[in-house]
Amino acid sequence: MTTLVAIVFGCASLIVFGGFVQSIYEGMRESMIRSQLGHIQVYTKGYSQYGNIDPERYMVPAPVLEQIVRVIDKKTQALVVAPRLNFNGLLSDGKQSIAISGIGITAEKEVLLSSAIRIVDGEDLFAEDRSAAHLGEGLFNALNAQVGDYLTLLASTGDGVINAVDVYR
Repeated sequence: MTTLVAIVFGCASLIVFGGFVQSIYEGMRESMIRSQLGHIQVYTKGYSQYGNIDPERYMVPAPVLEQIVRVIDKKTQALVVAPRLNFNGLLSDGKQSIAISGIGITAEKEVLLSSAIRIVDGEDLFAEDRSAAHLGEGLFNALNAQVGDYLTLLASTGDGVINAVDVYR
């Protein structure tokens, strides 16, 4: 009887632990997918090696991007296709400037893709928020910013020209 109880307890423990581990893996997978990474990313050859150094050189041209989006929408069952623009620049509150790495998004498409991101303060971005931004906690604290503050973003355009815009947090 003791041996039988030990075998049943051992098997039950293995099954429960196996389910726990499987749940962790599924949670991690979904968290990665829904934290802005998605299932698949399309970018130009060489971007992963040199894109941070010279992002303008590795941009997908607008006509090609539109064609890629149409093909993915037509040929797959994708819930959302969300183009992005990675950039580097300076963010200033008027007293100090901090170098940043940013991502330009289409707000209405990012709602599904970024559903695992937790917003600590403020609200989500919407299509009509043309000059709004989300800041990471570290950057937010480093700038000593408040929700609704206007900040100046300085970055280069796709043509390599320096441009500045006011964004609010």
